[in-house]
Amino acid sequence: LSVDGLRSRSNMGNVLVPRQVAMYLCKRLTKKSYPEIARQFGGKHHTTVIHSVEKINKLVDSDREMDALVKRIISSIGA
Repeated sequence: LSVDGLRSRSNMGNVLVPRQVAMYLCKRLTKKSYPEIARQFGGKHHTTVIHSVEKINKLVDSDREMDALVKRIISSIGA
């Protein structure tokens, strides 16, 4: 998935979940505010970021595969 894809307005599943994970990681790994993150994702509304962070947080807690995926991404970027 490209950066343009993450910033797009598309809500297709192949774009939506990776975008939500990216927003979750931005919030978790930076000190950026919800509005700042939203602007970086093509001008999304800050509540979109809040929803994404909450959704992925729940998935990380309940889904081993999602938890492993997020941990692999964090490890691969050296955070």
